[in-house]
Amino acid sequence: MPTKAFLDTTILTDALLKQNEQGRCARTAVSRYDITELPTYAIKEFKAGPLRNYVWFYNKVVSLSSWEDAVATIPSVRRQFNKMSTALQALADFEGSISKALPSDFITKHPGRTMGEIKKKEAEVWLKTKIFYAWMQRRHLATNVVEPLSCYEERDPVINKHRLIIDKPVHCPTDDCCLRSQFTGKSALTAELFKACESLPAKAETTKRRQILRQLVRHPERPLEDKDCRNLGDAVFALQCPKDAVILTTNMADHSILAAAAGVSAEHP
Repeated sequence: MPTKAFLDTTILTDALLKQNEQGRCARTAVSRYDITELPTYAIKEFKAGPLRNYVWFYNKVVSLSSWEDAVATIPSVRRQFNKMSTALQALADFEGSISKALPSDFITKHPGRTMGEIKKKEAEVWLKTKIFYAWMQRRHLATNVVEPLSCYEERDPVINKHRLIIDKPVHCPTDDCCLRSQFTGKSALTAELFKACESLPAKAETTKRRQILRQLVRHPERPLEDKDCRNLGDAVFALQCPKDAVILTTNMADHSILAAAAGVSAEHP
């Protein structure tokens, strides 16, 4: 069994945000390895994706007039599946946490308030704690944080005077991503990752990833925009993973194929 793991964004997300079996499984899996490395790209994806979806739900809880209104906004983003899924997970975890308390505890803590008002207030505190704790722990899950991104500013979220969480920036302002030189500097490997896209599951993100890899192969001098960096996704982990490590991920459908093209392997927790 490999003794070093290269953690992808799904492991970071599960370990820091999920209270269910997925979260426990991710944390247990990380502890199995002697050395674990987390690339900065995973932090960037985490902040721009799962953590931002928690921030979105938190801001709805704070800004809307009732708990019922906040919950009702979740189905409104059903076309943004990841956002809806993450918000539903946050809702389920919150409901699970307060279900362990006695009703009398809430009545004592929030005298004269309805259950909806109590849930709104408790959810605000719970979500805020979850978001800031997860962000604070992002660099402590793994043994080392590696592969820094010179064009990405890793700025902490803050709370404004309206109690809303501001998590910007989540994207890079640069006109040419620093990842371009990493991919063009390993042109043969980039070509193999491009070919491997033909075997990936047919979906929109595969098409976008293939387009960017093709650009890097055929037009290596062309600037790589932030959206291109985001669309590279799992290919970044395959490119950066050390040869003596395994990519630890819950997304084996994509990672197993890309990892093989890069001469490494992927493992599910």
